[in-house]
Amino acid sequence: MRDRLPPEPRRWPGPLLGLLVGVALGIAADRLVLRPGVAPAAAEDTAAEAAEAVEAAPPPPVDDPEPARAAVLEGLKTAGIPDRVIHHGLYPLTGPGRAPDDTLPLVGFTCPVGRDCPPVLVTIDEQVSAAGYTLIAPAGGDQPGRPLFRALARDGRPALALRAFPAGPHLTVVIEQVGREPALLDALLALDPHVTYAVVPNVRDASRVARRLVDGGREVIADLPLEPTDPTAQDGPDYLTAAMTPEAVTAAVDALLAQVPGAVGAGAHQGTRFASAREPLGALLGALRQRGLYFLDDVDSPTSLIEPTARVAGVRTARFTHRIDDEGEALAARLRAIEAALVLDGHALVVVAPRPGALIGLRSWLDGLEHRGIHLLRLSEVVR
Repeated sequence: MRDRLPPEPRRWPGPLLGLLVGVALGIAADRLVLRPGVAPAAAEDTAAEAAEAVEAAPPPPVDDPEPARAAVLEGLKTAGIPDRVIHHGLYPLTGPGRAPDDTLPLVGFTCPVGRDCPPVLVTIDEQVSAAGYTLIAPAGGDQPGRPLFRALARDGRPALALRAFPAGPHLTVVIEQVGREPALLDALLALDPHVTYAVVPNVRDASRVARRLVDGGREVIADLPLEPTDPTAQDGPDYLTAAMTPEAVTAAVDALLAQVPGAVGAGAHQGTRFASAREPLGALLGALRQRGLYFLDDVDSPTSLIEPTARVAGVRTARFTHRIDDEGEALAARLRAIEAALVLDGHALVVVAPRPGALIGLRSWLDGLEHRGIHLLRLSEVVR
């Protein structure tokens, strides 16, 4: 394969898939630009009419994703990407006219060490173009060290989302139980901006802390309190229990999420018993899907039904690989072990308790990741 940069991909205004899935792509382009000889006032009217037409137009239907998937997989095979680094999942389908829970099928992969992602995308583009698809890039372009996102469309209909992780290991860090100690907020904001924060909704300062984090450009999820196996382990009110009806779970989830403004997902605080209760768990995941939120599976239980239930419900998820509740030398040892695991596994999702000493050690470790060739990704960038 020739080592060349990809041709400039077709770009659409707005976030990835925004125009693609939110606007009827069959609208003639000349309705969206000023025509020669049109007076300014008339031009404004024309633009307003076009905007109204775009808003009123139904979104294009989703195309059959399987031919697109086959074309992408053939392109990945041609580019020499092994099956073990290819994954499948869901990607949010956004834009005017779309429901919060609308998704596209997703194919993701990690670029090989020593090779940049753009040449791999060239090969995929050639393959999907031959199959009649257009590969569409985000309007803002690609960011160095971040996953590359593309969308496949045919005849104006979205079919598939594509995600390429940069070569080398990638790490996601989630700070749990945020908000219990508001005095730690400044220390939390001093961490790398790609850290994700799980805010506890059933504490007094939850909303204030969440707003401050979101206003600071941080990613926030709701750390939902779920019933543990040991009833004496519950450390707060408003727990979702395995005895709740689905209707009660849905109402409780709505009330808890309202306390964490700006949340883009949810996780579980405790929950070993709740995670094995099929109906209440299904109601929880259904409530998240209706809002277009993802779920962090951080319940450590062999009887957990989270993964299969989320798959059936169509909720995007990610599973934790490590949990840290240490400070001092114990923390340093844990971080060294995680870095060694990254070399072997290629990825890690670490959940960290917000102890003051842990935040100091964690900050120093995170600041050196880039120099060691490790990519720190937000949780929303790795869920599937």
